[in-house]
Amino acid sequence: MIFKLIASGGLCRDHAKKLLELGSVYTTSVMYQYLVDDAIAKLGTLADQARQETRKPSRKPRRFSVTPAGKCPACVDDDEIVQSATRELVAALREDQVAEKYRAGDALCMPHFYRAVELASPSVVVLLAETQSAKLNALARDFAEYFHKVDYRFANEPKGSEQTAWQSAIARLVGAQD
Repeated sequence: MIFKLIASGGLCRDHAKKLLELGSVYTTSVMYQYLVDDAIAKLGTLADQARQETRKPSRKPRRFSVTPAGKCPACVDDDEIVQSATRELVAALREDQVAEKYRAGDALCMPHFYRAVELASPSVVVLLAETQSAKLNALARDFAEYFHKVDYRFANEPKGSEQTAWQSAIARLVGAQD
């Protein structure tokens, strides 16, 4: 795990924030000690390489990069879990009872929808697309109602779910925010 962390330069911002919220001081300290030590070593190597380069007569300047090559290990784990769950969902949607419950439910956010489509058979893609379209059409109706009620002539009409259409749109298009 340490090698994966070092290759990635550590956790991404979102997973580091979650780690801070957990408050696991000792484990986090050990992990970040490795990362700090690695960064110090890489910076020393970078400075040495740059010093050597300044001594060379060169027409073409050399480019340096210390950008980590790996991806956040927690993101990789999340992706694997999502991929596995998506495969299971797509397989289950071939069953009529599951398909009916899926149609009646909340459907998927668009990023998970895109993944499901990549794994699904044509008949399941039809189900996914029709369900997704129905959910987006409902959202479009909420937006229409919201903008109707924003008009000063209709501002006194009772407010409803259309008032949070923008939040629903964000959750639908990019995924729920934890």
